[in-house]
Amino acid sequence: LVERLQALGEVVAVTGDGTNDGPALKMADIGFSMGVSGTEVAIAASDVVLLDDNFASIVVAVLWGRNIFDAIRKFLQFQLTVNVVAVTIALIGSLTTDKHSPLGAVQLLWVNLIMDTMAALALATEPPTPELLLREPNSRAEGLINRRMWRNIIVQSAYQLVVCFVILYAGDKIWTYIVKDSTHHYTLLFNTFVFMQLFNEINSRELENRINVFRGLHKSYLFMIVIVLTLAIQIVFVQLGGRFTQTDPLTWYEWFECVAIGAFCMVIGVFQRMLPIHNKVYPRQLHMIKVTDETGQRSSIIMTPVVQPNDTKSLDDDQQQSELLIVRAAPPSPGMGRGWQIARQTRTKIAVVNAFKSSSMADDLVASVHG
Repeated sequence: LVERLQALGEVVAVTGDGTNDGPALKMADIGFSMGVSGTEVAIAASDVVLLDDNFASIVVAVLWGRNIFDAIRKFLQFQLTVNVVAVTIALIGSLTTDKHSPLGAVQLLWVNLIMDTMAALALATEPPTPELLLREPNSRAEGLINRRMWRNIIVQSAYQLVVCFVILYAGDKIWTYIVKDSTHHYTLLFNTFVFMQLFNEINSRELENRINVFRGLHKSYLFMIVIVLTLAIQIVFVQLGGRFTQTDPLTWYEWFECVAIGAFCMVIGVFQRMLPIHNKVYPRQLHMIKVTDETGQRSSIIMTPVVQPNDTKSLDDDQQQSELLIVRAAPPSPGMGRGWQIARQTRTKIAVVNAFKSSSMADDLVASVHG
């Protein structure tokens, strides 16, 4: 069964505690063994050891596994946006302006610190939520970046690039008192860029279409600490950095304008999540088969994970229907001996095994029931 399910693209987990469970634990994608009652062979062949021999621990493992997977996706969503904007501004700005790159070397190092270290610390330490257990498992064929993530990355990158290019090429017209390509001009650009990343970091907490990105934020203490710490360092960086950071102190009104432009990322995030983008649905390879004999007294039913046959483009990930493998044995007929009952049950079991092994499950099962 493990080998057949893996061939059909399923991710298979097996639990066991005995020596005879070793081959299945080894073959499965994830093997769970019992730490107290399990044998050494089972523990060595498994991937996860349940130290308390409690099956409920598997649920906790699944919950945290999905949470870690989402944390990686959140970080990638944020990091790719920062990379696209920073590299584009630094490259095009260097080629089109008379002076050096609009973003200095020390400024890029600070942006890289925000992007790699602090953002990873904030997005990767959020606690799991019970909703993670309500969604369908991810398919083997599903990529690390799905369609909704690409939507979020493209929309946020487009907005930030437009803002940065407007400030770069028309900043002296917006702030008429500054000199074009001056240190003060580039400080406004850098400060606005950082605040857009800061607010987009909050946007990146949401991978799906939920509007409220602040949900559960009060439980993520480390996330809030990172945001406040980043804000404090940015103020010191701009106001006191001077020649070392290639920045010029800003007035309180300029700070307000930079924060307002950065906060507009939140508004853009609301509209981007309203765009009707659905993640790709990966249909299962099995189907539902119903077989009933001519008398109607006996039936064998195999129900496997299926996707409803409606338009998959409008089908959300959470709308996939999962059904379990169920085999109903025939009710005993009057006067049927025990040996005959065992024989009939054995034939039913063989039919199920052959159905998995055969490429035409329906034909084999019908032939075995009516034979």
